[in-house]
Amino acid sequence: MTSVVIFGTKTVSNLSKQAGQYTDKAASVAESAIRGVQIVQAFGLFDQLSDEHVHHLRHSLRVGVKKSMAGAIMLGSIYFVAYATNALAFFYGDHLRDGSAEAGTIYAVVFLILDASFVLGSFGPFIQTFAMGAAAGQAVFEVLDHPTTNTDVYSAKGKPAKRTHFDREITLSSVSFVYPARPTVRILNEVNLVIVPGQITGLVGPSGSGKSTITSLLMRLYDPAHGTINLGQDPLNAFNIRSLRSNIALVTQTPVLFTGTIFENIRMGLRQPLSDDEALSRCLSAAKEAFCDFIERLPDGIHTKIAAGPHSLLSGGQKQRITLARALIGDPALLLLDEFTSAMDGTYCFSRSFR
Repeated sequence: MTSVVIFGTKTVSNLSKQAGQYTDKAASVAESAIRGVQIVQAFGLFDQLSDEHVHHLRHSLRVGVKKSMAGAIMLGSIYFVAYATNALAFFYGDHLRDGSAEAGTIYAVVFLILDASFVLGSFGPFIQTFAMGAAAGQAVFEVLDHPTTNTDVYSAKGKPAKRTHFDREITLSSVSFVYPARPTVRILNEVNLVIVPGQITGLVGPSGSGKSTITSLLMRLYDPAHGTINLGQDPLNAFNIRSLRSNIALVTQTPVLFTGTIFENIRMGLRQPLSDDEALSRCLSAAKEAFCDFIERLPDGIHTKIAAGPHSLLSGGQKQRITLARALIGDPALLLLDEFTSAMDGTYCFSRSFR
C-alpha cells in the first residue's frame, strides 16, 4: 500500500510539473502577443502565434489527462488493496473456524481492517493535492539550492569604493567570459583594454562582439571567467558591490522606465536625498543636459505621468533621453553608455565636460 502511494505521488508530481511547463509556455506566448500586438498585426503573426499557443495547450491537455489517469489508477489501487485484504481476511478466517478462531474474533479483525481501509481511502483524493504541492515545492527548492555567486549585492564585504578610486585607470587583462546560460560560447577571449580616467573610451564592433558584456563586467553583474579587471592597483572584485555601483551610472540601448511621472523617474538617479524643490531643480538641469526639450510640450511638463513597458506614450528616443537624464543627475564617477542613442534622431548630439 505504501509503495503504491509513493509511486503514484511521484508520478503525479512529475506529470504536474510537465503540465505546468507547457501551461507557462502557452501563457508566455499569449502575453508576448498581447504586449506586442502592433508587431503581431504588422507582420501578420496572429495565426502563427495562435497555433503555437494552441500547440502548447494541447501538450498540457495530454499531460493533464495522463496525470488524471495516474491519479485514478493510484486511487483505484488503494481501494483494490484495501478490499482485497478484507476478502483475504474473510477467506482465511473461514478456514480457521475449526476451533482456532471464533466468529467474533474474525469479525473484529475484519472490521478493524475495513475501518483502516476506509480511513486510508478517504485520504486518497488528497494525494493528488499533496503531489501538486510536492511539485511546487521542488521548484522552490531548486531556487534555494542554486549555488550562490560571488556577486552578492547584499553583501557587506569588500573595500568601500570612493569617487577618488575612479581617478585611476581601469584595466582589463586577458579577460575571457562565457554566459552561464551558454557555457560553450565564449563571448570574450583574452581581451586587454585600458580605460583612462577623464576621457571618453568608445568600443566599436558588430553585434554580439561583447560590447554590452564588458559593460556588465564593469558593473559587476558578472565576473570574468578568466583574467582580471583592476581599478588602479586593486581588483574590481575587491570592492563592495553596492558602493561600487553607487559611483557608476548605466544607460542601455533598451530604456527602462517605471510607472510614475517623468520627475520621479529622473529623480531615481540621485545619490543622496534632497528636498522636492532641490530635486526638481536638479532634474530640470539634467533633463536639459540630456536634450529632453520635448518635456515642455507635454500636458503636465516634467510631472506628466508615464507608464512602464511599451505603452508609455513616449517614443524610443524620448525614453532614452529620460534614462540619460536619470544617469546624469547623480554626477557619476563612471558613466557607461551602451548604444544610448540608438533610437534618437541625428539632430541631437551629446557633449559633456569630463573631469
